[in-house]
Amino acid sequence: MKSRIPVYDYIRCIAVILAVAVHVIGADLAPSVELQGTALYENLNFIRWWCLNCNMIFIMLSGALLLPYKDETVGHFYGKRLTKVAIPLIVYYLFYYFFFTGIGQAQTTDFKGVIINILTANTRGVNANHFWVMYTTLALYIVFIFLRKMLKDYPYELLTKLVIAGIGISTVGTFVPLNVDLSWTYLGWIFVAITGLWITQDESRKYDNLLIVLGIVASVLMWIAYRFSAHINIPLSNLSPLRFLSVMGIFALCLKFKDKLREFYLIKLISKYSYGMMLVHFWVISFLLRRICTVSSVMYKGLGCIVSMVVTLAISFVAAFIIDNTIIAILYKIVYRKRG
Repeated sequence: MKSRIPVYDYIRCIAVILAVAVHVIGADLAPSVELQGTALYENLNFIRWWCLNCNMIFIMLSGALLLPYKDETVGHFYGKRLTKVAIPLIVYYLFYYFFFTGIGQAQTTDFKGVIINILTANTRGVNANHFWVMYTTLALYIVFIFLRKMLKDYPYELLTKLVIAGIGISTVGTFVPLNVDLSWTYLGWIFVAITGLWITQDESRKYDNLLIVLGIVASVLMWIAYRFSAHINIPLSNLSPLRFLSVMGIFALCLKFKDKLREFYLIKLISKYSYGMMLVHFWVISFLLRRICTVSSVMYKGLGCIVSMVVTLAISFVAAFIIDNTIIAILYKIVYRKRG
C-alpha cells in the first residue's frame, strides 16, 4: 500500500499557500480603498475570504493525523505534541516581541507581562493575531488523546452520523441567533478535527465525488453571500457549514487522487517547515515583502498577488529554515534530553 504521507504534504502546502494569500492580499487591499466596488477589488477580496479555509484545513489535518488510535500514554502524547507546537510558538512569539519592541510598536516592554501574554494567548500586543490558530491547536491537543481513545472502536456509520451532526450544529451555530450563552467555537473545532478523521477513512472514498461537488457548490454560495449579504461575516465565518463543505471538498479532491501524487522534494520541504512559515510569514509581509518585491496584488489585473505570494513563501521558508534549525533545534535537544 502506498504511503499516505504525500497527500498530507500536499494538503499542508495548500493550507500554507492559502494562509499567505489571505495576508498578502489583505495587506495590498488595505491601502487601495479607492478601488472598492471595482471588479478587481471585489474579486481579490473574495479570494481572500475564501482562502480563510486554511484555518479549517489545518485543524482538519490535525484530526486526520492525530485522532487515529495509537497505543500511547497521555503523558507521552502531551510531551511530544504539545512540545512540537508550544516551543516554536514561544520562540516566534518572542521573535515578534523583540522586533516590535525594537521599532517601538509593542504594547508592552515588560518582559514579565510578555510571559503572561504568551500564557493567556494575547497576540495583539506583538502584532501576531494569526497565532490564534496555533493556540486553538494547542487547546484541541488537550482533548485529542481522550477523543482518540473514545473513537477507537467507533463504527464508521456512527462516525459518519457524528460528522453530519457536527455540520448541523455548525449550521445552527452560524445562522441561528440563540438567546443563551452557548459557546460553539471550541466544540466546533473539535467537530472539524473529527471530520478530518472521518474523511481520511478508506470507507469515505465512496463520497469523494459528492464532496467535491458540494465543495464547489459551497464555494459558489460563499461568493453569493459575499456579493449580496450585508453580513458576510456570518455565512463566511470560520466555522460556517459552507467552509465545512468547501474544505471537505478540498480533502476529497486530494484523497481521490492520492495514489497519483508523487513525492516532490519541494513539497516535502514546504510541508516540513510549514509551521514555522505559518508563524513567520506575517512578519515577512509586514516588513520585508515590499522592500524586495514591488509587485502588488492589485497590479496586472490581480495576477500580481501570485508574484507577491511566491516571494513571501520563499522568504518565509528561508526564515523558518534558519530559526527551526538553530534556536528551536537547540531547545528540542534540551527538552528531550531532560525527558530522556
